[in-house]
Amino acid sequence: MSASSYIRPDVPDRRAGTDNAGPRPLGPETEKAIGDIWCEVLGIPEAGPGSNFFGLGGNSLNAMQAVARVRRTLACPQLKLADVFRAATLRELAQRVQALSSSARS
Repeated sequence: MSASSYIRPDVPDRRAGTDNAGPRPLGPETEKAIGDIWCEVLGIPEAGPGSNFFGLGGNSLNAMQAVARVRRTLACPQLKLADVFRAATLRELAQRVQALSSSARS
C-alpha cells in the first residue's frame, strides 16, 4: 500500500464523523500498519486514527481478514475478532494490539 494511505493523526477524519483529538497513540508505527491493512482489506484510499472500521464499510468477513493480517504482520497472535468489535477505531485497535504485544513479552 502506498505511503499516502494513512491520514496524519492531526488531520480530522471527516468520513468517519469523528475528530482525532486526544493523546497520540503509544506506537504510531502500529497505527500506520493497521491503517494500511484496513485500506487493503476494505479497498479504500485512506484511514485515519479516528476512523471506525465498520463506518468505513467493513463487515464481519472483512474484520476476519484484517485480524488475520494484523496477527501475521504485527506478530500479535493474541488478537481476536472480538477485539475489532470492541475497539472499532484505528487508534483503539492499535492501542489494543500494543497492549496485547506488551503483555505477551512480559
